[in-house]
Amino acid sequence: MSINTTKHTALLEYARDLIEGHEIEYARNLVSRLLTDDPDDWRHLHLQACIERESERHGLSLALWKLSLQQALLAGSNPPDMVLSGIAGALHLMWRDDEALDVAKQAILANPNCPEHWITLAACYLHLCDAENCERAANKILGLHPDYEIVKENLFQAQLIQRRWLEGWTNAEQLLGSVTRMKTEYTFTDTEGHTKSTSWWEGQKDGIVAISGEQGLGDEIMFASVIPDVMRDSEKVIIDCEQKLQGLFKRSFPDALVYGTRREAQPTWAIAPDFTTSFGTIPKFYRTADEHFDGNQYLTPCPIRSEQWRTFFEKIDKPIIGIAWTGGRTITGKTVRDIDINLWAKILKLDCHFVNLEYVDQRLELLESKYGDRVHTYPWATMTDDYDDTAALVSQLDLVISVPTTVVHLAGALGVPTLCMVPEWYNWRFAPMPDVDGEERLLWSKSVRLIRQKSKGEWVPTINKVARLLREEYSC
Repeated sequence: MSINTTKHTALLEYARDLIEGHEIEYARNLVSRLLTDDPDDWRHLHLQACIERESERHGLSLALWKLSLQQALLAGSNPPDMVLSGIAGALHLMWRDDEALDVAKQAILANPNCPEHWITLAACYLHLCDAENCERAANKILGLHPDYEIVKENLFQAQLIQRRWLEGWTNAEQLLGSVTRMKTEYTFTDTEGHTKSTSWWEGQKDGIVAISGEQGLGDEIMFASVIPDVMRDSEKVIIDCEQKLQGLFKRSFPDALVYGTRREAQPTWAIAPDFTTSFGTIPKFYRTADEHFDGNQYLTPCPIRSEQWRTFFEKIDKPIIGIAWTGGRTITGKTVRDIDINLWAKILKLDCHFVNLEYVDQRLELLESKYGDRVHTYPWATMTDDYDDTAALVSQLDLVISVPTTVVHLAGALGVPTLCMVPEWYNWRFAPMPDVDGEERLLWSKSVRLIRQKSKGEWVPTINKVARLLREEYSC
């Protein structure tokens, strides 16, 4: 059944509104009807691609946008800039940014005043670790649309890659409360039922300060290195963290009040704070130059659980090496961070006691069939809701070998020697830093050495280097 032009235009606008309002199932039903009526209309295909993007089906969205572009050209239209931007965005989300970059530039040529096109361009440059061009693209958006704050997600990361710390932390803070960063501002109730509103902390040297997590587990651990600085300058610090970090943080920061209430909208604490801030904001006051990062150990594992692992491992006359080969989700670079366990053979054939540090069941059957009893899994320490269990295990390892993931930050915070295999396309946490004694180390944790991939997708030389270091330093 054909749809008249006026009604068709209204349905297209309504479908766009549903997608922008994240009413995806309603949008899917509507666009399905439109596609049934005319499956060759490029606008219908574009809307379906948008729906698949919102559902994180990036390969399908890319295929649909390419078909949409093809149909638009067949209909005699110029390449629609929204379709070009969709193709670039899908390629970007699949970490195919070398391809995405050219398409994003085409979208900008077609419509240079659209901020979404510039955001895609900036994001591509960021994935490609071209911080200067990322910053230029971000500033171009802010010049056209000064209130378009979301672009600062790319801008602050580009600034941190360049080690312009204060600018980066400031722009990151301005994102709090946006779709990318959670901002915690509570009206607190103490145990006696008293309520109290708080102010946002601006570095005041007195008062009770609550520091709340707003990112992932690894970032909470990494930024926790700054907590002692805040404690030194405050009357009292309250740490509002992930539940699974509560025990580890309580022991490591005994003079702070620690609650695993980050996910609670109205937590009840023993005292109410005067100020609130976030884990990612406190570096703005204490980490504004390279020399402000001492890289020392700052977390304390459970002594009882650690002793149990020490007693267990001392009976094994081999180096005890922890390994992790996957990291993150698709949106945070899993595609480029993961190293297929099949590529680890040169490391895993060495005479060591390897410990699986993956926190989910990552192809354990393959591990057992390929490497036999060389890799050992202790799920009660790694696949647990209490990260104190994992910390105790990691604290007793001779070495951790990992891709960029949470366990790298944990090992560094515990002062455990670590070799982190960093992909060619890295994020700001693993950006190039000054060498220390001829080795590139993680600025946040000097026990973590960075072993860089030389070309995208090629891990064999990196694996070979790590295997050589193991043989030389641990006599494997």
